[in-house]
Amino acid sequence: MTNTTVLVLGLLFAALWIIQAWFATRQTKAFMAEVRILKTCGVTAVGSHSKRGLRAFVAMAASDDDEVLRATRFDGVSLFARPERYTDVEGHHLTEIATWDGSRVRLAAADSATHLLNRHTDAAATDPAATDT
Repeated sequence: MTNTTVLVLGLLFAALWIIQAWFATRQTKAFMAEVRILKTCGVTAVGSHSKRGLRAFVAMAASDDDEVLRATRFDGVSLFARPERYTDVEGHHLTEIATWDGSRVRLAAADSATHLLNRHTDAAATDPAATDT
């Protein structure tokens, strides 16, 4: 290989890497914008699951009685994947979702539900009034 070929390949690689980083940043910003919307609905958690190297994320907002008010999923194999509303979990109780099995998205929803259910345990552990009996 000549020096010119190496330079051109290096510049091409750098340009593709910058484009990939730009798309990844856009994806992250879009998902976090959805999470901010969920935070206005109720207590929020994000769960994830990876299967065969592919990762899915589910963010959900729950009411005080552990019912899912709204959810967003982010699952895709390309840089063009966008977050979308996940209506399959809305209206369900967190204890039901926490036992789900199946696809990456369902397992990510179960992880998110588990995080939300654990908030009760975490709050009791840090609340001094809970230990005063």
